[in-house]
Amino acid sequence: MFKAAKRGLLGSTLKLLREPIYVSLLTGDVTNYDSSLDELRVYSIGIPSELTSKAVVDDTFGADNVSIEGIPAGLTIKALLIHSSILPIVYIDEANYGLPLVTTGGPIQILWNTGSNKIFRL
Repeated sequence: MFKAAKRGLLGSTLKLLREPIYVSLLTGDVTNYDSSLDELRVYSIGIPSELTSKAVVDDTFGADNVSIEGIPAGLTIKALLIHSSILPIVYIDEANYGLPLVTTGGPIQILWNTGSNKIFRL
């Protein structure tokens, strides 16, 4: 989780359930968790997809699965970025999400963890 997101959650300026939260596909590795959203957009491809049916249960954030279309073939998706319109929240680069992934030109299905961790744990 990015430091700015932690500060936003603690200071109540980031409202996961009340404001739009998005997922973006990243082609680069992020090593600086103080990065701003503008710095991270350099690695983003496609249009961010808004998460729907968001919920926080037992300190765990979840939402409906996402399908992202219009991504050209031959790109390597290295990570997913969960973010608001102004803050990066969580960087996901785990193999259990099928990452890294080479695009085929078809839709990219993001199937969130259905276990106890969902998208991320607070």
